[in-house]
Amino acid sequence: MQIQTMPGREKEHLFTCYYPQYAAEWAVTFQTLFGERKEKIITVGDGITNRQSIIDHLPVYTTTEVKRETVIPYEIERNAFQEQGKEILRKYFLYQRRSWKVPVVQWEQTYVIYAPYQIEDVRKGAGNKMKTMLYEVSSGSYDKLEKFPIIQQFYQERGE
Repeated sequence: MQIQTMPGREKEHLFTCYYPQYAAEWAVTFQTLFGERKEKIITVGDGITNRQSIIDHLPVYTTTEVKRETVIPYEIERNAFQEQGKEILRKYFLYQRRSWKVPVVQWEQTYVIYAPYQIEDVRKGAGNKMKTMLYEVSSGSYDKLEKFPIIQQFYQERGE
């Protein structure tokens, strides 16, 4: 199966999974003290919990061939993501950017992207305790696997 995924340095022989995300481009027209303005803005959201945020630029992604069983399926429909993104932007421009009129939020495009993660057992502390960590391939950072229950459950069902 081919998917759009964020590039990074994957480690050999580790369990790899791909977490679903959406990214959308919007055009927002709003009223400032100095007149009407139009801005392009991007939201990114979780494909399972639909948590969203505003970002500066689209993440870089490439097309990759992966096994279907390593992909965590989407639980949020694209339309639900877009509706919530529109509401987030409306509130953002009203309350944070202080638009003088209700902003006009126009959807332009939505991207389906997968974030790659790997599970790794790492030695922690002086006692040489093994700790299961989540390695984010695109940033090269580690975090505790238990902080990400969806990925942890996916790993327990399909992993080692």
